[in-house]
Amino acid sequence: MVGTVMEEPVQFICNNKRLYGILHIPDSVVTPATIMIILTGGPQVRTGGHRLYVQLSRFLCGHNVSTFRFDYEGSGDSEGDFVGFQHAGPSLAAAIHFLHNRFKNELNVIIWSLCDGAAAAALYAATNQEYIRGLVLCNPFVITEQGVARSNIKHYYGKRFFDKEFLRNLICFRLNFKRTIKSLLQNIIDAQFFTMNKTIVTTSNKTFSPALVIDSLQKLKKPIRIILSTDDIVAANFQDELKKNKAIKNDYKKNKIINSFIKGADHTFVDPSAREKLFSLTLQAVNEIESIGFANVS
Repeated sequence: MVGTVMEEPVQFICNNKRLYGILHIPDSVVTPATIMIILTGGPQVRTGGHRLYVQLSRFLCGHNVSTFRFDYEGSGDSEGDFVGFQHAGPSLAAAIHFLHNRFKNELNVIIWSLCDGAAAAALYAATNQEYIRGLVLCNPFVITEQGVARSNIKHYYGKRFFDKEFLRNLICFRLNFKRTIKSLLQNIIDAQFFTMNKTIVTTSNKTFSPALVIDSLQKLKKPIRIILSTDDIVAANFQDELKKNKAIKNDYKKNKIINSFIKGADHTFVDPSAREKLFSLTLQAVNEIESIGFANVS
């Protein structure tokens, strides 16, 4: 028991493997009507970097929102070989099935995740819409080498070369001119501005296209709230990829998808003020998604 929160370690089965997680239920809640699943992302386990997922769960429970954070197949304490975010769908399905069996009621499931966990959530939700109420995604991963290089040129070098202090330091040799130009040229090469190659990256020995994630967001007929850090190349790359999908603009016009920005935040919201803002935006997103209901928002 932690304050007014019941924290219970649980296990469930996916593909004949035991997966482990932690239920966070406010003391005031007997049977939750809504529960937010926190899906791990990147190399993180269910605690999150700097205990982000633990802190988020306890914050939400303090506002009467139940959560469930778990390690998907092959990550953290869960059994099996690491499957990677593209194959986290069965683990998500098993987690939702476990929660429905546990609480024996019409449970409204919201999925929250960061980085490639956000990509996994989008890919799962697009083909399993009946099982979820909405998504809260932070700095979604749609990375390719070309995409990162282009975002670096646009969002990093583009700003730096118009920054007076940077130019002064470069001209006065307080910065390594040769290294700076070499880095810029390498980004231009990686960006493949002058080739017709499709942006595909290999992850977990499988090809991955950023368009899969963006298309999944567009196909999902449930509310989506996206939280983006302003000092994160992953978030910048995601925004660049969004612009390639014309159809998704209508989802923004209808407020099916809403972006929120945390100024000065890095990828994992390490700064305490950024983390506090992340928590409040997440709570706001949960309340918005609950208020919209199950009706399609297309």
